[in-house]
Amino acid sequence: MSITILHGEYEKASREALFVELEKAKSAGKEILRKEASELTESELEEKLGSTSLFTEAKTVTIEGLHSLPKSKKKDALILLLSKADASTDIVLWERKKLTAAQLKKFPSAVVKEFTIPSSIFVWLDHIQDAPKQKLRFFRKALEQEEADFCFAMLARQVRLLLLSKSGAQMKEHPFVVKKISAQARHFEIEELILLHEKLTQTDYKLKTGQLAFPLQQALEEIMLS
Repeated sequence: MSITILHGEYEKASREALFVELEKAKSAGKEILRKEASELTESELEEKLGSTSLFTEAKTVTIEGLHSLPKSKKKDALILLLSKADASTDIVLWERKKLTAAQLKKFPSAVVKEFTIPSSIFVWLDHIQDAPKQKLRFFRKALEQEEADFCFAMLARQVRLLLLSKSGAQMKEHPFVVKKISAQARHFEIEELILLHEKLTQTDYKLKTGQLAFPLQQALEEIMLS
């Protein structure tokens, strides 16, 4: 048995890694069983781990969001079953968040792959209040590591956090992130952030409906310059 854990905040990269794992299993002729943890029952997992195919004995069981389940007897039971899977079963656990050391300890022999968002993205987002030339330089650096659609999603998230901070709302983020966002929010008036949010929403709508007249990178640059 082998266990692979794919986790981290960089969901795009972890999803790509999950696809690679599934393609690898398919190429090896393995039976693939894939399930969301929230929809999985203890008896169902026990059946999946114990059943054998007429054509293939080896299986790859992929479970998404196991560690995101609330603390419960069900969660403990699923983890216990996975830890006792037979040698012919490969297990892939996918999480859209970074797991803690305590969570990873439950599978001590697992191959763990953490996916972190490129640092250039955060450097750019930390400077969106800067002078036009400077923030465009940081944006283009970010584009060297990521595509415009991902940068767009990250900018939209940053603006939402800045709005929450500026309005005094509670943020469910790490204290370090809350502190950084609070400091950055001082550089903006709330009206500016509302306008920026509206422009991002309009751009998103045009992008999804095929009405965006120019490349997304250009749209983002114009939003930042405005």
